[in-house]
Amino acid sequence: MKEQDLADGQEIVKLLEEGRADRRDLLALLMYMREELPNDQVKDIAHFVAHADRDRGYAFTYTKGFVDHLVSVFQGGGTLTVKEIYNTDVLIGQFCRDARKLGIVVSREKLTTHSNALKALLSSLLDGVSFKIANPRVTSCRFTLRATAADGGKSLLLEVFSDGSIQGTIRWPRNVGITFAVFDEPSA
Repeated sequence: MKEQDLADGQEIVKLLEEGRADRRDLLALLMYMREELPNDQVKDIAHFVAHADRDRGYAFTYTKGFVDHLVSVFQGGGTLTVKEIYNTDVLIGQFCRDARKLGIVVSREKLTTHSNALKALLSSLLDGVSFKIANPRVTSCRFTLRATAADGGKSLLLEVFSDGSIQGTIRWPRNVGITFAVFDEPSA
């Protein structure tokens, strides 16, 4: 990282630790860090900032496997296990490790305290990203930010649509989206 980018990155991390960062702050930080990151979940999210259509990476691999399994269960029955794509504790741990390797001082405890604010910022950045799933029965697979609670709270969801040809144990009509949480449950 360039010296000025490192200084800017440190200021942005301070804002994240205080729960005062905004979407543009996190966007800038991920852009500064992107080329320096190891292949982990943080780099995967940083790539979403640059590429709104994904056909590789951690979330793509998870999502493709999940969608293929979902279609299989709908057609032939079985057990469907739904697990979040990103676990907040893992993500914060990887972010702290990555930032420290770049020379950015970061407090995992402070980030964890403001983890819901961090997830809201990440959700804003990931909203609208689509996956190029090569399953002929799936017409659309994307992240979408939706109101999910009576209090107006929003959650990032993985939304999957079929072509209407999935008929087996469960019939999945065309234009009916099925959604699943992207992040684990909010911290208390």
